[in-house]
Amino acid sequence: MENHDYFFNEEEIALLRSAEAMGNLPEILDEIAIELENSERINGKIKKAMAYPLVLVIFAIVAVTILLIYVIPTIVSMFPNQESLPNLTKFMMGASSFLQKTRYLIVLIIIGIILLYRFLYKYVLVFKIFIDKLMITIPAVSGVVKTYYMYRFSKLLSQLYSAGVSPILSLKLMGNTFTNFFYRKKIIEIKENLNAGFSFAESME
Repeated sequence: MENHDYFFNEEEIALLRSAEAMGNLPEILDEIAIELENSERINGKIKKAMAYPLVLVIFAIVAVTILLIYVIPTIVSMFPNQESLPNLTKFMMGASSFLQKTRYLIVLIIIGIILLYRFLYKYVLVFKIFIDKLMITIPAVSGVVKTYYMYRFSKLLSQLYSAGVSPILSLKLMGNTFTNFFYRKKIIEIKENLNAGFSFAESME
């Protein structure tokens, strides 16, 4: 599993180490299998929740682009005196001409923005915090994301406890696997409270 750490998480490897020592390896393997299936199901729901608004935006952009590049020039060419056209129509003609000349540049800019987003999210903490905050506040996505992390927290904690892993080590392993900044921060705070002598219930509260 360590040789395939691109798939197996750190806490799953720790679970098996503890299960080997405790003698409950079959039960833990079964729980990991169920957990992986549930995670895939929840991830699928998150992707579906994000896909609908994304598809709408993409369709809107494509429709407007086709309208400006192909439809408007054809319609405008039917009018002999283009100077007498309304200002709004002239503006649309200007936008159409701009898109026709720079469409390839715009495509490159969009690709650059996507690559820049991935770089910033991975390496710039302030940007990551901003995006993670959006993920737990946007109405269409926040409910699914919160449910996913609450499920992951309770399920992983129960698995680590049943495998004999200490509470502090369990929280450390979970903190390393949670990608959302705010949920990872909360887990670290709970672990620090346990280290300071608070009970688990007090730390959770």
